[in-house]
Amino acid sequence: MNSNKSNRGLSTILWVLLGASIIGNAYLLMDRSKMSDQVQQQVDKITESEQLNAELEKQYYEALSDLEEMRGSNDELNTMIETQKEELKQQKNKIASLIKNGKDLKSARAELVVLKTQAAEYVAQIEQLRNENEKLSEINLTLEKEKGDLSVQVEEGTKINNELTTAKAALISEKEILSKENENLAAKVNVASVINVSNITIKGIKLRDNGKERAKNKANKINHLKVCFDLEDNNVAEAGIEQFFIRILNPDGETMTFENFGSGIMVDSESGQQIRYTLIKGVQYNNDAANTCFDWAPEIEWASGEYGLQVFNKGFLVGESAFALK
Repeated sequence: MNSNKSNRGLSTILWVLLGASIIGNAYLLMDRSKMSDQVQQQVDKITESEQLNAELEKQYYEALSDLEEMRGSNDELNTMIETQKEELKQQKNKIASLIKNGKDLKSARAELVVLKTQAAEYVAQIEQLRNENEKLSEINLTLEKEKGDLSVQVEEGTKINNELTTAKAALISEKEILSKENENLAAKVNVASVINVSNITIKGIKLRDNGKERAKNKANKINHLKVCFDLEDNNVAEAGIEQFFIRILNPDGETMTFENFGSGIMVDSESGQQIRYTLIKGVQYNNDAANTCFDWAPEIEWASGEYGLQVFNKGFLVGESAFALK
């Protein structure tokens, strides 16, 4: 009986020990699992940091490579690339600092996205500017070509203008020569067509109350002058009314002029000087010899002395005579 009690007591102790062992093992297993989770978390964290670092390096150097590919001969764009590379470097260092700290990998990943976006924007900016520069270069080339074409046209235009100027000068010179020749020819024709006069007679006339005229040679006895002359034949002159300019010179040698009686100014064709004339006499001329007479009554008191008379046709002196009044 004592043996049975002893066996039951032993069995109880064994079961207690077994239970304690199971509980202890369970605790050890739970503690190990907890430590394993912590270790795994650390491993996972280290792995994510390494991945972020690897991705950071990859994106950063890819961005630098893309920017370097955009480099060219434009100094302005190259300077802009250097500035962008420096900004990307600052963003990389910021991300690397977050990864190294290890406490905020989420922020590091978000900044990595910013880096990627930033790099893409930089490349797009450079590409846009490069395209614009290429277009400007094309426009400049076009403008240079147009400028060259215009220069050629200007040179051709200048050459043509010079040729035209030379031709114009030659024409003007030729025209002047022809004009001079025409003037000379006209002068010769004019001289050839001059109608000379002869047999000039000047008489002092006293008009009586009965209307009859009587020749007088005393100054205080005359009312007017009667002038007559013959027109010589000239086949060169055109038939028609010929104008004869008469100059009557008083004893002092002055031209007697009275505007109310047709006096005026003419040009002496030989001297080119202006001279005064006393009156104009128009005569119908038919290329044949003829005689004409006219009266001149200026209603003046005549002075005694020697008078002169000149006849001009086409500006040339064609006859002259003299008379005296006592």
